Amino acid sequence: MSSTDAVTFWDGVYAARSAAGDPRPNVRLAETVTGLPAGEALDLGCGDGGDALWLARQGWRVTAVDISAVAVERLTGLARSHGLQITAERRDLRDSFPQGGFDLICAHYLHTPFDLDRTTVLRTAAHALRPGGRLLVVDHGSTAPWSWDQGREVRYPTPREVAADIDLDPATWTVERADAPRRIASGPGGRTAQVTDHVLLIRRTKETTIRRRDTPPPRTGNNEIETLRGFLDYLRASIAAKVDGAPEPQVRTAAVPSGTNLLGLLNHLTFVERSMFLGDNVTNWQATFQAAPADSVTDVVTRYRETVERADDVLDQCTDPGAPLPRPRSRRPAPSVRWALTHMIEETGRHTGHADILRELIDGTTGR
Repeated sequence: MSSTDAVTFWDGVYAARSAAGDPRPNVRLAETVTGLPAGEALDLGCGDGGDALWLARQGWRVTAVDISAVAVERLTGLARSHGLQITAERRDLRDSFPQGGFDLICAHYLHTPFDLDRTTVLRTAAHALRPGGRLLVVDHGSTAPWSWDQGREVRYPTPREVAADIDLDPATWTVERADAPRRIASGPGGRTAQVTDHVLLIRRTKETTIRRRDTPPPRTGNNEIETLRGFLDYLRASIAAKVDGAPEPQVRTAAVPSGTNLLGLLNHLTFVERSMFLGDNVTNWQATFQAAPADSVTDVVTRYRETVERADDVLDQCTDPGAPLPRPRSRRPAPSVRWALTHMIEETGRHTGHADILRELIDGTTGR
């Protein structure tokens, strides 16, 4: 079914619900989060907004997303009326995931009759946690009498099955809770019923920060070209190592409003090397900041290192820093070897600094 069908369906569900009074938070959220230090929280499938409002009142800075415009507009109005800072976004999680890192991500009853790769969404959520952050997944373990999915044959996976599907590295993520408690729930019109919740709580361990020893500046020869090439090679190796092994999908996800992402930086520098030393004509530099969707991290890193090797073959021919680069360049003269090396040190160094910050935001890795 299309995204339009899903929006229409969920808009109808929330439009049919009474807007009288503030929605209540989910019981499992309150019992899990009470006592935790407030930070950045993300509410996936915020629905009526009870969880987002409760978190904001506890001091959390909340981003809440839902596919329903009705739900998002209602939550925005409630937050405004209570003076609470909540960023509510209409978002289809099949197409995109909120940017940034979070200390808490909650997904309460993220079930839908429409196509949704929930496992990928939850795996992406786990990777968006900061060290020490928690992912709380609360699923239905039974069907309430007032549920929208009455009459459907539904098998509810256990919390352990959900955790197995997400398939997170136990060295980085710890399952802190996986059980199926029961409670008396209240529905429309004052109806009550016993329901079962499937509760999964995953914590990203604080020990994920990888602090590499800084590599000292290079020892180079004494002449100008050897010195410049030594520092350029130092920066090339640094940014390639910074990208190599970075996790998906964060490695290609924009971490700042400009859209800059770690994999795109290395892809861009590959084109810069090819343009400068191999004579390639690049017509759209902005497009080079995004790697192709089919490219893996290994593909991009390998392509960069192979391009550097070809560029070095050109530089090996250079002995006079004032001479032009020995390669064709359309429409304008080739720059001097000195200018080209100085520019490449500046360009690579600038983006290596960007990469340092982006990689630390992704998984805590620091060092050069």
